Amino acid sequence: MNEWSFQIFNEKLGNKIEYGLLSGKPFSGKSTVAKLLADTQGYTVVDMEKISEAARARLGTEDEPFEGDVPIAEVEADVAALINAGQSSGKRVKFVFDGYLHTSEEAFLKFIEQFGVPEFVLFLTAESATIGQRWLAKNDPEGTEVPEDALDQIKADSATNSARRQQLTAHFEQFGSRVNIMHLNTSLVSSIESTTKDLNNKFAPKVILVNHEKSLPVDNTCSNLAIRYNMIYISAYQVIKQNIQQKTPWGLKLQANRRPKSIDSSLQVQDPFEEAEYSPVHYDLQCVMQLLKETVAAKKTNQKFVLLEGLCNS
Repeated sequence: MNEWSFQIFNEKLGNKIEYGLLSGKPFSGKSTVAKLLADTQGYTVVDMEKISEAARARLGTEDEPFEGDVPIAEVEADVAALINAGQSSGKRVKFVFDGYLHTSEEAFLKFIEQFGVPEFVLFLTAESATIGQRWLAKNDPEGTEVPEDALDQIKADSATNSARRQQLTAHFEQFGSRVNIMHLNTSLVSSIESTTKDLNNKFAPKVILVNHEKSLPVDNTCSNLAIRYNMIYISAYQVIKQNIQQKTPWGLKLQANRRPKSIDSSLQVQDPFEEAEYSPVHYDLQCVMQLLKETVAAKKTNQKFVLLEGLCNS
């Protein structure tokens, strides 16, 4: 290939689709975490329960609604169609499975083979007391005690989930570092805000600010570090320059908020890349930060660190 393509590289490794999996017992917080991943990390949620209900409506009519369980093959076909449509859109689309409906782990694993290896598996759990509180909030908001039959079901779900977690862990551990296996106890987070922060710590790359003397060229050094240690290397002024010269919406916004400031040029160093002209110091900092955030999100695959050069002036 003439230019670097992470998608092609990923496919060579067997990772045909960018996706992850959430696994956990009922009321462990899968749907909440899935929504947070969609809102903060740009994932498209694959909710098999909702897909199954849509299939039910399609298979039946208003006069003769479909009865019984929707065949899993119908759900699988709709999931594959959703993912394939995302892939063919020409945009970078990431998916996260909000659990699954298959009656066995073997069946689900067989189904997702067509998508390659997931980037991550996030196992969610919660203490029994938390599960009970969430059960009451959904089923009996005025109640104070969970009925015995519901408690028995919660215990059974916990046992089933433990066995599921062991089986999935054993399966995905064979892929080594290609699959990031993570755990989150949602009982230990006190709010949506703290859950979001915890997820960002797990998924968002850490930023390393590169500060250097203007007389020292650092482009090659940063590039080599990024390649060697699988990091994203971003030059703030290059991102600004590219958007302005290409007249993107971000570039137009930056130009509209440009406020030129004096930069000390006493060192008389060469500036072949026009760092002084496109330094973030001349632009609205919030606008620059949002642009850099979107740039990182667009470039990020499985990197855990970002080398960010050119922001220290600001």
